[in-house]
Amino acid sequence: MRRIKPLAGLKGLRLAMLMLAAPAIISCASMLPTNAGQTEWRLSPSAEASYNYLVYLDAARSGKAQQADGALSKVLELDKRQEVYLELADLKLRLGKTEEAAVLLQDGLVRYPGDKWLTLRLADIYRLQQRYDGAATTLETYLAAHPSDAEALSRQARLALERERFAQARDILAKLPAERHSPEVLYLRAKAEVGLAQNRKAIATLRKALEKDPTYLPAVVELAYILELENDFAEAERVYVRLLELGEASTEVWIKLIDLNLKLNNPEKALSLAQSGPQSKAFLLETAHLFLGQKFYDEASEVLAPLAQQEPVDADVRFYLALLEYEGRKNNEAALYQLTQIPQDSPHHQRSLSFRAQILISQKRSEQALVVLQEARELYPAEPEFAEVQAWALATSNRNAEAEQVLVQALTRWPDNADILYRLGLIQEEQGRSSEALLSMERVITIAPDKADALNFIGYVLAEQGRDLQRALTLIRKAMELDPDNGYILDSLAWVLFKLGEYDKSMLEIRKAVSMEKNDSAIWEHFGDIARALNKRKEARKGYSKALKLGTKHTERVQKKLEGL
Repeated sequence: MRRIKPLAGLKGLRLAMLMLAAPAIISCASMLPTNAGQTEWRLSPSAEASYNYLVYLDAARSGKAQQADGALSKVLELDKRQEVYLELADLKLRLGKTEEAAVLLQDGLVRYPGDKWLTLRLADIYRLQQRYDGAATTLETYLAAHPSDAEALSRQARLALERERFAQARDILAKLPAERHSPEVLYLRAKAEVGLAQNRKAIATLRKALEKDPTYLPAVVELAYILELENDFAEAERVYVRLLELGEASTEVWIKLIDLNLKLNNPEKALSLAQSGPQSKAFLLETAHLFLGQKFYDEASEVLAPLAQQEPVDADVRFYLALLEYEGRKNNEAALYQLTQIPQDSPHHQRSLSFRAQILISQKRSEQALVVLQEARELYPAEPEFAEVQAWALATSNRNAEAEQVLVQALTRWPDNADILYRLGLIQEEQGRSSEALLSMERVITIAPDKADALNFIGYVLAEQGRDLQRALTLIRKAMELDPDNGYILDSLAWVLFKLGEYDKSMLEIRKAVSMEKNDSAIWEHFGDIARALNKRKEARKGYSKALKLGTKHTERVQKKLEGL
């Protein structure tokens, strides 16, 4: 929630009441005789207002929120000044009584029609309530009488930005002359420019804002964000360092700095930042996650070391240690050990079972994986993931019929689960049922249009069948956009280009594919076919020989191609 700028008038009200309260209470009180001859003191309205204001201040300092609300409400009953309306509305807003605050400000505007601060505060509350039309009408009414009010125009622009009306926000701010372009106005204009995909303009606008006020944090944060979007990581890193210098040492800023240094291939500096930042468990785990994601395993190990040395080792830490062992050290047994130590009451327990099963499947220990998956399905019956992984384990054990049965049963419960449908398509293809597999994959991309593996599957099958080649190319290119570092998708792209007769382009892509997937016999066979089409016999021989060496399923076919060169 955006903080509301405090009003200067409130400070004066509070100070005046504090200075005058005690003498006012004494001088404004009157003595009335009672039947018993005793004297009853009755406070005048102004003294009673001062007294209740002191009660309000004391209750607020003591954290007695409801008592503070009651006391300040009594002040308003006796003192209808605009400042009291504003202070009580602010209090109700802090207490979460948003609707009461709105009603109060509406009442204030009846007494003080057109008052600037009552109007702006009411518009702010409407915006917080997402009553955007009400906020817009409130501001428009005020601006009709005060068309050049900078604060009101800024709020109107903020409202347009929240509603993603970026051109409208830009046009609102354009009503202000250049000499009235405060850092806030320039910041809002930059937000509008980003929304209009004018990132370079936004960068220039934010730099102007920071020339006016180098410490204006919203502009610094936005500038760093846009520079990162523009892949200007070096400049973004400098801006985030500036944020630290300004005292904005939040965990998010430290994480951003570490991430940017990893993108700049500067793991040493990233590690130094990780060791200088807040040393909370959450921060260290997030940092380790970044190092693991960028494959800087030694640095990830150093970040995790202090947590791993604590006894007992936290379950969250064990999960990250398992990732480190599996991905970085290629030590499957150590990874499995860490995963088995994660207790059932841990938030990571469910993922640990899935991770264990997948490691076991990758080691061709499918029977052990099935035991883990049976436990997982009993503990987490509402999770479709375990049905899909169970089918995968069965399929790797050549139990395709059982795998298909698991998936078909799962689809009765989760008919639109793209992962289950995708796995079903793979099993159907493995059984030689290409038409059914293609139908399953078409359903997948209807449900999940951005599932790269399914797009690639359809594109490759169409290319293999030599039909709908332009659609195949479109699907594979989309898969490439979604997963640009996937060697199998590169292979599919090379293959469809080959089928289209674009041999030179095809050769460029297949070279990339074999550099990424060096141990796939099918990709090397494609390499040989494309090289042969270009009359590159030496390279064709290399491709076919590699395919044979890697144990292709089509030994006889590849051998004939090799002998035919």
